[in-house]
Amino acid sequence: MRKVYRGSGELLKLVEEIFSARFSAETAMLKSRMGDQEEVIGTAANFPQSTAGFLAEKYKHKTAVYQKAADIVRSVEMEREECVVVELFAKFLAEVYDTRDLIFFLYARSQVEKELDLKLTALQGEKSTFLPGNRE
Repeated sequence: MRKVYRGSGELLKLVEEIFSARFSAETAMLKSRMGDQEEVIGTAANFPQSTAGFLAEKYKHKTAVYQKAADIVRSVEMEREECVVVELFAKFLAEVYDTRDLIFFLYARSQVEKELDLKLTALQGEKSTFLPGNRE
């Protein structure tokens, strides 16, 4: 498989889509378990598994999924030192942070979107100094 650097604009947009999809899955799971007495800590899938599931759902074909995963790995390697969002994404993928940390981060992220009346996935299309995480 070839590894292609896709540039931070595309990578940031994909990272935000992955975070949004995971938050939606967590929210749906919590709503379905509202009546349960047990402590609910995240979905059954860890972050790498849910990321792979997101890619499989988005790209459908096995070859395209593998190619996109390889592209992400290469792009993360190239961008992580320059962008805190990419560094954070890399740490979640490497499971440096656990599911509790992920859920807290996703909740805080959603609250920022609500309070500032913005959608992070919409902002990530272009590289801009306004984007959170750009160290320019």
